Amino acid sequence: ALGSDNPKRMLAYSSVAHAGYMMAALTAVGAWRWGHISAPEEAATWVVTAIMFHLVVLVTFKLGAFLVLALLELDGGASRSGSLSGLARRDPVIAASMFIFMLALAGVPPLAGFMSKFMLIAGIVNVAAGDAGSLMSSGGITAFGDLHWVWWLAFAVFINSAISLFYYLRIGVIMFFEEAESDRRRPLPRAWFLRLAIWSCALGAIAFGVAGDHLIVLCNNAADSFFALS
Repeated sequence: ALGSDNPKRMLAYSSVAHAGYMMAALTAVGAWRWGHISAPEEAATWVVTAIMFHLVVLVTFKLGAFLVLALLELDGGASRSGSLSGLARRDPVIAASMFIFMLALAGVPPLAGFMSKFMLIAGIVNVAAGDAGSLMSSGGITAFGDLHWVWWLAFAVFINSAISLFYYLRIGVIMFFEEAESDRRRPLPRAWFLRLAIWSCALGAIAFGVAGDHLIVLCNNAADSFFALS
């Protein structure tokens, strides 16, 4: 994704990264489930809650980003980053929406992407902390190498998120600071239904970040049901 000039390919690669975040969280739950780490069940439940929340909000802003590219396809294509050049001048509202999606994917507060990534990392740490607490009480941890490998899952998610800032924010630079291509300086097609869907996704990316309590409760109830059945 770092070297890709195709926005659609970049978003596809980022989907792999986000799948990796959720797999890291699932691995932490698996480590707890198989007895490789000692932590209360509430910690594992929180991780599953975080995975569900991340999956729901990810669909919101990832769908919004692809819808923006679909709108650009109506204007001549969206297979190059140059198709986004000068978008802020051509259509400020669509450019602002796309920037919201990029910030959400990068995990910038107060958007939903930040909350979901924070929950994932906090959940993994919470599971690992249960094991660390028991080892510290027995004097079993004297260096970083003594920490359980689950800790490194949280570290990997954090580092990957930091790296992703580069290619998400690069889209913002292209839209707001680069000149539009000579043959793409006209306003974008109206396509009102497509625009309405984009605006709805942008609103969701904001709302789930600052007021996602009800969705988190729903995800937590689903996680409780999952563990009750297992």
